[in-house]
Amino acid sequence: MRALTPQKALKLYNSVLKAVVKALRESSAAVEELSIPIEYLKHRVKDLESQFAQNSSKPPGSDVFRKYKNLRSKSKRKPGGQKGHLGQTLQIVENPDHVTWQKVKKKCTCGYVLKNQTVQTYRRPQIFDIPPIKAQVTEHRTEVKTCPQCGQTHKAPFPEEVAAPVQYRSNLKAIAIYLRGYQHLPSQRTAEVFEDVFSCPISEGALDSILKEGSARLEEPVERKNERTSESLITIVF
Repeated sequence: MRALTPQKALKLYNSVLKAVVKALRESSAAVEELSIPIEYLKHRVKDLESQFAQNSSKPPGSDVFRKYKNLRSKSKRKPGGQKGHLGQTLQIVENPDHVTWQKVKKKCTCGYVLKNQTVQTYRRPQIFDIPPIKAQVTEHRTEVKTCPQCGQTHKAPFPEEVAAPVQYRSNLKAIAIYLRGYQHLPSQRTAEVFEDVFSCPISEGALDSILKEGSARLEEPVERKNERTSESLITIVF
């Protein structure tokens, strides 16, 4: 590995310095934008506390929750998406899951029958949708046989994933962990999603157990990752 020349080291230092200054300015601007709504909320709470303390002296028709002028300073940015922001416009896909053909069956205004006319081109509007989702139940039937000679009973083994007479599979558990752990849905609302969207009733207790199981399985990988990160930082420093 070649040693850095003074010129290259200075150039690297300046580039890092510019990046740090830019990040600090952006952070400062973000903090400034947030400080105004916080001051507004403090003022609003204080005012409401004062009004509620004097509630007995106010007439029934008084408007306690009147609107206040927004204290946030006017931004120089234009409304809508900012420059450099990647839009989320729906795009045509090259390999749709289903294709239907709509044929030209009418006659031309001149009377010519177009049924056997060669197709010149075609338009291709696409509709995105999600098909009805329903939980699928798989039953594992294992054979039980008795030896006619000695009377010994033989049972076919269950698949490895089977641990109980009735249980949830990994895909369902993954969705439950995603909704509870990442989207932060309460247990009750997550249960409602499973029943309303997947037609799969599930109890809040089962959801909590699934979340605990997922957390336990993540402990070891996260610990290994933290160890590797610490080792990398030590290598960089020394």
